[in-house]
Amino acid sequence: MSFNISDDDFCSVVEFIDAARKFGSVLIHCAQGKSRSGTAVCAYLMAKQGMEMLQAIEFMQEKRKMIDPNPNFRLSLVKLERSEAMKRLREMLRG
Repeated sequence: MSFNISDDDFCSVVEFIDAARKFGSVLIHCAQGKSRSGTAVCAYLMAKQGMEMLQAIEFMQEKRKMIDPNPNFRLSLVKLERSEAMKRLREMLRG
């Protein structure tokens, strides 16, 4: 079974993380702390820090070696990276 993450889902999670960080640290987790949570943080880093997908994954793996978004989530991140939604997120997070 595969699961695709929509641009709207990514936008929601990025906006949530950004809003929550204004109050302090944010804990992002999933069952194994490997794929789903890593994908969410990757999207945030791509939007907030302007990182490319692979750069964001490598950055996260320096902090937590087991992070490894599954192939389907990576494909969703690649689509996000090239999307208008990412451009809008980056603009919103800058201002």
